[in-house]
Order: sequence, then structure tokens, then C-alpha cells
Amino acid sequence: MLHERVILLTLRTEDAPYVHNVRRVQIEQLSPSFWRVVASYGWRETPNVEEVFHRCGLEGLSCRMMETSFFMSHESLIIGKRPWYLRLRGKLYLLLQRNALRAPDQFEIPPNRVIELGTQVEI
Repeated sequence: MLHERVILLTLRTEDAPYVHNVRRVQIEQLSPSFWRVVASYGWRETPNVEEVFHRCGLEGLSCRMMETSFFMSHESLIIGKRPWYLRLRGKLYLLLQRNALRAPDQFEIPPNRVIELGTQVEI
């Protein structure tokens, strides 16, 4: 089932600390109901999906946070059978990953609008 309108949103981190507002959002219409939006941020900036939607609205692509479903990936990391010193390194990485912000929280997306598709990744 496809929605009435599909927008592929990419949040890209550039090598510069800041990105000028003129270059922040690029919109490309791929078909009458299929769009690609690329929002660029500097490594010192915090991505803001609501701001991206506002900029899309200024360009004629109307988006509303509470009427949008966000399909996001979610990886569950598991430690494979390896020597003890490699498992220790993997456990440290798992600890860091567990304490990191989840994407919906980082991008301030309402939790009731998120659909997560997951996979297990062996490290």
C-alpha cells in the first residue's frame, strides 16, 4: 500500500560546521505523487524535520507533521562468536550505541508518527 504522496527525506551532514539557508533544502519531483527532499546540515547544527517541512511548504510541497507517517530503519546489534577481546570491543560499542539518541528523538519526530523497520546486524 502506497500513501497518496510519498516523500523520500534524506538528512545529510556536510563537512562544514554550518550550511547556508539557501542551500539547506533541495526538492525534486520524481513523479506526480513521488518526491525526493534532501536537507543538508553542518556538523554543528541540529537537524530539524519541522523546519524542513516548513521550507517544503514555501516551495509548494505541503507537509504536516501530524499527518505524516515516518518509516525509519532500526538496527539491533548482536555480538557474534569471536575471540574474547573482540567481543569486549563489541560490548563497548553496544554500550555506546544503547546510550545514543534514537533517530525519532534526535530529529524531534512525534513517536506516534514513527514506523520502525528493523534488522539484526552482527558485529
